[in-house]
Amino acid sequence: MQTIRVGTYNICHAAYADGDLQKIGKVIRETGLDICGVQEIEYKTERVGDINQPALLSEASGLPFYRFIRAIDYQGGFYGTMLLSRFPIVGFSMMELESTAEGRAVGHAVLNLGTKNLDFFGTHLAYESAELRAPQFLQLAGLLKQSRSFILTGDFNTENFSEFEVLPAADMANKASHKIVTFPGSGKAIDNILISKNMKFGEIGTVTEAFTDHYMLWANVTIE
Repeated sequence: MQTIRVGTYNICHAAYADGDLQKIGKVIRETGLDICGVQEIEYKTERVGDINQPALLSEASGLPFYRFIRAIDYQGGFYGTMLLSRFPIVGFSMMELESTAEGRAVGHAVLNLGTKNLDFFGTHLAYESAELRAPQFLQLAGLLKQSRSFILTGDFNTENFSEFEVLPAADMANKASHKIVTFPGSGKAIDNILISKNMKFGEIGTVTEAFTDHYMLWANVTIE
């Protein structure tokens, strides 16, 4: 048995932190995360001053292993998500998700936890409609069905938890019976952490002073 602390964190390209990745990294450090899925992060775009936000956030958070997942080309660089980890990444892949609107993608990092490997997924789904998200959920389901031991993090842009029913997850941190607001502007529970059948949730919480328009969602997860 092994317990790790997992987070999902939409940082809005550090716009609410005045572009200071140290502030975002401090939130991750002080929450004690071992792994974190990050949404709305940019690589060398004009909007963020052509800086490598993923590399800077890895350094600021104290989580040395990371992968950036490109969703779209933007202002001379890339916009997307990233996976941060205290554990070595021994495999990585990414896949574009079906979209007729803004581009979306999912990243998959294989983490070496010491005695076992863990499949760690991170994504950010369409905000426009359930119809756009439906094929994206189906693509995620296909990936997760190939894994025995997985954690999926993301901003799913929905609190209609029936949309998650196609996924082979055993439990979700955010669900109808335990709804946790993560997007305070709308009062909605749109960020989530999902786990496979060989895992259990412990304590679950949010960080409200997170220097962004979302609350960070975190959870302790015990892996058999």
